[in-house]
Amino acid sequence: MTRKHSGRLYINRELSWLEFNHRVLEEALDASVPLLERLKFLGIVASNLDEFFMVRVAGIKRQIEAEVVEPTPDGMTPRQQDEAISRRVHKMIARQYSAFARDIRPALADAGVVFARPEELTNDQRLYLRQRFNSEIFPILTPMAVDPGHPFPVLLNTTLYIAVQLAPKEGRKLSGSKLAFVQVPQVLGRFLSLPPAGGVETFVFLEDVIKDNIASIFEGYEVRSNYLLRVTRDADLSLDEEGAEDLLKAIEYQLKQRPRGSAVRLSVEKNAPAALVTQLARALALSEGDT
Repeated sequence: MTRKHSGRLYINRELSWLEFNHRVLEEALDASVPLLERLKFLGIVASNLDEFFMVRVAGIKRQIEAEVVEPTPDGMTPRQQDEAISRRVHKMIARQYSAFARDIRPALADAGVVFARPEELTNDQRLYLRQRFNSEIFPILTPMAVDPGHPFPVLLNTTLYIAVQLAPKEGRKLSGSKLAFVQVPQVLGRFLSLPPAGGVETFVFLEDVIKDNIASIFEGYEVRSNYLLRVTRDADLSLDEEGAEDLLKAIEYQLKQRPRGSAVRLSVEKNAPAALVTQLARALALSEGDT
């Protein structure tokens, strides 16, 4: 005769994995760890979370969509797991960004490695970046407008975008478009370096350089505001090995679908207006807890 155990005796698998990832984050928070190693640990935490959402959270979302209510051995239903994951990850990401902005970034600056914003640079440095923008970055940018003739675009998995809110300049009609997206190109790398000065290495995020020159992309329009965003999508591989005539082709097809799977998470700049966040979440069929 088997004895049915209480769910309180078990730890939820997904929440347990998040606690493992928090241990990685604690390495980044530990002041005794070498500075560049702490920076690497922050990157590992972010990469781990991407994979976690693309596979494990995506699976839970599919269960919710299929109206599965059967609890796991720990007693949590798919919806309860989803809500608990959201609460835990929001706290984890807050600590992650706080560690970089308030601790690691200033410590790197003290060591001669500066991550600067455009407004912190000199006029000559901004001119240098503007020249690089015009020659290297602008030619490969492709803005995507949202209007009656152009529906909400497919924002690719784990790709950084800039959401741009536009208004027509005097004497020009906007043709109903008030929102556009600019993809931050991945082929250029995430950072632009400035010529060394005084023994200090200065780097600027690629997206900040684009935002600093965003007006030149939308001639004839006034850029009211712009905010960074990133979508994480379902990238789990669902294969019927017995039913697939050619397993390699089946895997190839699934991999091609990964960048366009169902959205499971939306990351947006903290100062983005609530109306814009709501618009983005609705277009991606996500809830407030998924942002």
